[in-house]
Amino acid sequence: MYITAAEVTRAVGKKSRAKTSEARGYEAQLRGQKLEKKVADTFRKKGFKVRVNVRIKGAEFDVTGKKESGWFSNDEWVFVECKNKPKVTPADFKKFLGNFRIFCKKRKLDEKEVKGYFYTTGVFDPTVVSQARQFSNIMLKRMRNV
Repeated sequence: MYITAAEVTRAVGKKSRAKTSEARGYEAQLRGQKLEKKVADTFRKKGFKVRVNVRIKGAEFDVTGKKESGWFSNDEWVFVECKNKPKVTPADFKKFLGNFRIFCKKRKLDEKEVKGYFYTTGVFDPTVVSQARQFSNIMLKRMRNV
């Protein structure tokens, strides 16, 4: 049996669906890590000691930070969720709030003492924007050029 050059080129040129979706998943993961790094660097520049990708039982925190204060003031805490996706949905925000509360509970902090930031490269669903307005210490941020 003989195979022509055209048949070989056609066979090699085809992309399997699994490889294509796997490659896209890997690229998305790298973009997500790049976003987390950029956000962590932003908080480091503001004087926070930052930890990235903290995992505890039941939750993962993208970026957490603490800025130690002087004698007469409290330490500053930040909790950050990063989403590298076109649109942040209400389900994403609900998960963020759950992880935020777990973080505060584990650190034995009052939720009002911690500033929560939700960063995305995309946009926030209007429902998410209205839900976030109910919290004075939760900020939604969009970061471009990541």
